[in-house]
Amino acid sequence: MQNKSTAVFKNKKFIIPLLIAVVILGGALYAYLKISTKSVTAAQEETLNTVTVKQGDLVLYASGSGTLVAAQESNTGFQTSGQIKELKVKVGDKVEISDILARLDTTDAEIGVKQAETTLTNLTSSVAIAKTEETIANDNKNIQDTKQTLITMISNNVFTAEDRLAAAEKALTDARKLATEQPSSENTAAVDKAVATVERMKRALKGAHAWYQSDYVPDNFTVKSREEGSRKVTTTVYPPSVTDIAAARADYDLAKATLIEDEFYLSAQKGEEVPESATGESLKTLYEARLNLASAQQSLEEMVLTAPISGTITSITAQTGDIVASGSIITISDMSKLMLDFYLDETDWDKVKTSYPVEVVFDSLPDITFNGVVTSVDPVLNSSSGTTLVKGTAELDSNTTSASQNLLLGMNASINVIGGEAKNAILVSVDALHEISPDVFGVYVLKNGSLEFKLVEVGIRDSFTAEVVSGLKSGDVVSTGLMESAQ
Repeated sequence: MQNKSTAVFKNKKFIIPLLIAVVILGGALYAYLKISTKSVTAAQEETLNTVTVKQGDLVLYASGSGTLVAAQESNTGFQTSGQIKELKVKVGDKVEISDILARLDTTDAEIGVKQAETTLTNLTSSVAIAKTEETIANDNKNIQDTKQTLITMISNNVFTAEDRLAAAEKALTDARKLATEQPSSENTAAVDKAVATVERMKRALKGAHAWYQSDYVPDNFTVKSREEGSRKVTTTVYPPSVTDIAAARADYDLAKATLIEDEFYLSAQKGEEVPESATGESLKTLYEARLNLASAQQSLEEMVLTAPISGTITSITAQTGDIVASGSIITISDMSKLMLDFYLDETDWDKVKTSYPVEVVFDSLPDITFNGVVTSVDPVLNSSSGTTLVKGTAELDSNTTSASQNLLLGMNASINVIGGEAKNAILVSVDALHEISPDVFGVYVLKNGSLEFKLVEVGIRDSFTAEVVSGLKSGDVVSTGLMESAQ
């Protein structure tokens, strides 16, 4: 059970906010009654200025000026230098994307392509492929020869033991990698097994080396000699030197690597997939031939200028026979949409937003109004001649077909951005409005010779007129202020 003090405290928590709200509402009511009473008393002593509430349209405008621009514009030219052999367009022509606009003299470029094609063909012909296959056959024979030379020097037992140890060490590396990437008891056991195999292979290689020194070298590298005039036979052992064995290993490794490179080259000649890590001088030569052909073809393509966009040719700065460098020589403007870059005074920044409707009148067509919408507004002010302006772009409706055909890029126009619009609305002079609190308004309505204060809901408004959403009707007479009584 709650004690009395707790209950009182909770009641206070509820009552205090309620009292505050009552005080605020009471203050507002007092102010309302005070204004109403004061106005009625004053009306008895002074003459009123009044206006009649009307019904009509209210439009909020932000006015500025603009220039007709292309929806998209592309300045295009050749990517290489040369002499213009053919110019296929003139100013005013309409083009589609990828249409040919002009060509340079391609004689030298065509020769370059032909030479590159011949070089590549010679490297990939049936004869060239057959020669590589013959080389591979010789590579395999060389591998066998160098292998046998190495085995003769170190013995087949040592060669086999080394080969098995190398295989076991690779298996251990693979097992450890798998166990790291996919931890599991099974993979851990595989690592332990691979470690044991490596140790076993090391012991086998050690035994092979011992046998090599004790048996193989004396049996195969002993030389007997006898001095002239003597029956005494001298026995000398000449084992292979470390240098000789190292040279034999290098020859064997080189033979295997050469075979791999030649096999890569053969695959490339046949157009088959080759690993990115593949090496070899022959393969390098083939790749260079392919790159040279691609470069020659690109150079030829760059001598043909095509349209990057669809539109109308609005500028050409070269003619047939001219020698040109890389750079723009033709301008294409997309006029499929009527676009207007416009500027407004910075004080009108709050009256222009994307999708707001606009009305545009061109200086050269003063009797035609084009409608449209704002498509973009710059997020920063633009400075021009010491003045800061709001810059935006509007897209105009092109339904006035006959008029739009007479429009030229760069034409100047006046623009009204419609920041708000109320059709068939209840309208009152802003002089009649009394702001009681932020965005809360009231008016004095004249009825039967007396003033009655009424709260009204206000919509859009300009410097002179306001839209009344509720609280008044057309024909109501409202006070716009008081003036002293006539003497």
